[in-house]
This record gives sequence, C-alpha cells and structure tokens, in this order.
Amino acid sequence: MELLKKIEEEGERKLRKILAETEEEAKRQLSQADQEIQAARAEQLKQAQAEIESEKRLVTSRARAQAREVVLRAKGLAAERLFADLTQEAASFRNDKRVYKAFLARCLKESEGQIEGGLLLEIAPHDEDIVKEVIKETQHKIGRKIKTIGGFVATNKKGDLLIDNRLETRIANLRQEHRAELSSDLFG
Repeated sequence: MELLKKIEEEGERKLRKILAETEEEAKRQLSQADQEIQAARAEQLKQAQAEIESEKRLVTSRARAQAREVVLRAKGLAAERLFADLTQEAASFRNDKRVYKAFLARCLKESEGQIEGGLLLEIAPHDEDIVKEVIKETQHKIGRKIKTIGGFVATNKKGDLLIDNRLETRIANLRQEHRAELSSDLFG
C-alpha cells in the first residue's frame, strides 16, 4: 500500500509539475500573443496616421492650388474691369470736344513723326467733323470709315505703312506695357 501511495504521490507531483509548466507556457504564449497584438495595433495606428497625414497634405495642396486659381481669376477679372472702365472713360472723353481735339492733334503729330508725307486717316463716322478741323491746314485726307470708340488709323498714301492711334489700341498697348506693374500695384 505504501508503494501505491508513493506512486500516487509521485503521479500527483508530476501532474502538478506538468500542470504548472503547462500553465506557465500558456501564460508565456498569451503574453507573447498580447505583445504581438499590441505591436500590430501600433503598426496599424502608425500606418493610419501616415495615411491621414498624406491625405491632409494632398487636400491642403489641392486647396492651395484652387485658392491660387481663384486669386488669379480674381486678379484677371479686376484687370479686365479696370481696362473696361478705362476704355469706357476714354470713349466718354470724346464728349469734351476741346480735350478730344487735343488728343487727336497729339496722335496726328505722333503719326506725322513716323510717316512722311500726307496721311490717309481711317476714322469713325461720328469723328468726321472734328478730324476735319484737326487736319484742315495739312495735306492729310480722310479715308474710309471704321468702327472705333475714337482716334484713327493713319496710313501713307500707298497704304504700306500704318499707325494705329485708335483709343482701344492705345489702351491695349498700355495694358501690355504695364501688365507686371499693374499686377504688382493691384495685388501686392
């Protein structure tokens, strides 16, 4: 009996030892699995944060590009309005006969400086009387009628030299000459 008791005790001791080792191994494996899960979560979180940052940069970049486009469009519209207003003002200064006559005389003098001899002036029909006054003591002639808000196109008698002194052309030339300045002045 005593042998049987010893065998039982030995069996129980081995069983407890096996159970303790198994429990210890299970705890170790659970701890390792928990660490792996934590590492996987941290990596997923890191990847998600990187994706969020990348998406934020992309959205920010797109927003900036759109904002630049809106600003450029606004600048363009402001410049267009400015020159439309300038063109309208220039057309309305024709109503002041003295000022308009002085403008035409100055344009005629510029044209005479660039083309020798008599000039042929293409004018708007509504400017015929005032142009006749400006050229009355010259050898210049009125040519065909053109559509313009004011001013004239001067050519030599052969028609191979041309000076465009129409108001709209002079304003367009000013616009080209001062585009950079205008942009800087209007928009800093």
